[in-house]
Amino acid sequence: MTWVDTLKLLHPFLAIGLVFPILGLVASLAWQTRQRRLQTVAGVKSKIPPVVGADHVRIGKVLTGAVVGICILGITRPSVGYILKNELVTQAPFQVVFL
Repeated sequence: MTWVDTLKLLHPFLAIGLVFPILGLVASLAWQTRQRRLQTVAGVKSKIPPVVGADHVRIGKVLTGAVVGICILGITRPSVGYILKNELVTQAPFQVVFL
């Protein structure tokens, strides 16, 4: 297995190792936030702390950043590979800057 193969596996490993656990945490906090709101509307004293909604928003922003970062990594690796394979830096520098 070469270093190129390792770079190809980096994107899926980071997605599974970072994004999926954060997604599960955000979904859990979303469920707790909804249950708290439903209990509040029903007039029942909720045992779920009020900070759950703020935590949901905060960790949701982290999830958004992680997804964007993984997408950029997934797009960048093939683009850089294409640039290096075809030696576009010397042949067509405008195309490299445009990418």
